[in-house]
Amino acid sequence: MANFKKFNRVSAVRTLKHNCRSELLTAEQYEQMGRKRENIDSSRTAQNYELLNTENPLKRYFDRLQEIEETTKEKTGKCIRKDAVTLCGWVITAPQDLPPSD
Repeated sequence: MANFKKFNRVSAVRTLKHNCRSELLTAEQYEQMGRKRENIDSSRTAQNYELLNTENPLKRYFDRLQEIEETTKEKTGKCIRKDAVTLCGWVITAPQDLPPSD
């Protein structure tokens, strides 16, 4: 099962911050404030992984976006639209009974 989503600049930054857990509270911090995020199992956070490991994904995103904007302006003389799709995200899940070799 897979899910694909497109993001513009604003939603891309929000998504990257969320995925990196920057500027967000942990489940434990939420609980200390008297709130509980029942859908988050903090004991399983260590099992999360990214296919592209970069130290700072936000910096990489902005650097790459600037490269593309410069190249586009150089070649076409036009700027990239402000509402253009600048990031795509995939979430891929597999059934629990799927053999690891698959």
